Amino acid sequence: MKYFTKEWQQRISDTPDSARTLANEASALYKAEQAKNPISEDFEKQLEFHDARIERAVVDGNDLHLYFNHPGMNPFEYDHIVFKKARIKAKEHELQNCYFIYYEIYRHYLGYEMHMLLWYHEKNTGHGYADLTIVCEDIETDKAVRTTKKKK
Repeated sequence: MKYFTKEWQQRISDTPDSARTLANEASALYKAEQAKNPISEDFEKQLEFHDARIERAVVDGNDLHLYFNHPGMNPFEYDHIVFKKARIKAKEHELQNCYFIYYEIYRHYLGYEMHMLLWYHEKNTGHGYADLTIVCEDIETDKAVRTTKKKK
């Protein structure tokens, strides 16, 4: 992860009075990076799993499936995300019973590179924050986003 890392989260925890400033700085840097190779807003809306709990992770061939069972802070209509032809670049712990806190997504010559900040409950191995990076050809959710045109 480039900006919203576990080190960044630790800085916020260590200096709570600076949290808003640190968050705004990281957000501005991420937005500037995104401007170089933008990701559509509609696509990003499908990835809003902020604070949702990852119940389990399943590898099916070259695809990585993450299943969520807690809606987190944002109501979303998806409970499943698939990373097609996935390659995990960085993973600190098993991907289950942890919380999906933040993400960054970038275009990659293979498709996408997604960086995630995860949080593991104190009862879990690896308690605390962890970084996860996945490179994949495509990302899908369990439901297609459909837009309807108004009839005239």
